[in-house]
Amino acid sequence: MFLTALPVAGVRAVGPDDYVIDHVKTTDPVIFVTVDDGSRLSRETTQYIRNLRIPITTFALPEQVNRHRRRFVNLLRQTGMTFENHT
Repeated sequence: MFLTALPVAGVRAVGPDDYVIDHVKTTDPVIFVTVDDGSRLSRETTQYIRNLRIPITTFALPEQVNRHRRRFVNLLRQTGMTFENHT
């Protein structure tokens, strides 16, 4: 099963050649937090992210995106979160 681009108004699919972030230019303290939510979607985690407007990138498993397509599209629209390929 492969992760495919979702046709969503106002959202453009990007590939690995579009951008690569390998550092953040800042003198401010920065923290990067990783969360392994397992192979299921946690409503509590997504609600927390939405409420606090935390900018995140999720590395979703393709089968989860395919199974919960509408939910992922809504998260993308509501939170501005970005998605990357898990593999």
